[in-house]
Amino acid sequence: MGFKASARNTALSYASAARQYLTFYQERIDDQNTRLSISAQNIQQYVAYCREQGKKESTIETQIHGILAFWDFLHQQGLTPNEPVPFTKLNIRVKPKLNPVPPLSKEEERPIMQEVYDELNTMW
Repeated sequence: MGFKASARNTALSYASAARQYLTFYQERIDDQNTRLSISAQNIQQYVAYCREQGKKESTIETQIHGILAFWDFLHQQGLTPNEPVPFTKLNIRVKPKLNPVPPLSKEEERPIMQEVYDELNTMW
């Protein structure tokens, strides 16, 4: 039961991060809604935007991981041409955490991202 609740919370967090990125993308990058594109440059712009909004570094880092997982999922589904970039290659500096949480494995990530995708499909 604990894993399912944890996975559900992760899915909701990732969906929220993806939703916030989509709002940013539509307002700041592509107001014509031609086609969703996620790139390292777009994520860097999103991070700058979040910092301007006064979000905490830990919140920004969590959102980046959610956006990257969503990006990976979209790429696997053939819905975005840009291949995902690992967090370490984004050139984004966030303050280190005292107790870092390890990332999800691909096996753990897949059902969560399907749920995120399903959730976002209700918006689009």
